[in-house]
Amino acid sequence: MVKAVLEAIPVTKARNNLLPLLARIERGAYSFSITRHGHPIAVVLNFEDYQRMSETLKFREGRDFSQRLNQGLGEARRGELIDIDEANYG
Repeated sequence: MVKAVLEAIPVTKARNNLLPLLARIERGAYSFSITRHGHPIAVVLNFEDYQRMSETLKFREGRDFSQRLNQGLGEARRGELIDIDEANYG
């Protein structure tokens, strides 16, 4: 899983230590951001984490998701709640 807070590494340090950094990422225990002059310019993370993030973003950007989310929020605000055992997920 991707860490919520990424370690910031200057681009020169990342370039000089790329193979050891990649080994840590490959084990799935590490992600980091690359900075130039103190400003983030890239994020390096495990490919599986990237795929999960990408799929989540695609799902969230879908029109159906937004409509259903807004509908559900409106129902909750109006107190139109149902017992979870009675929920229809399909």
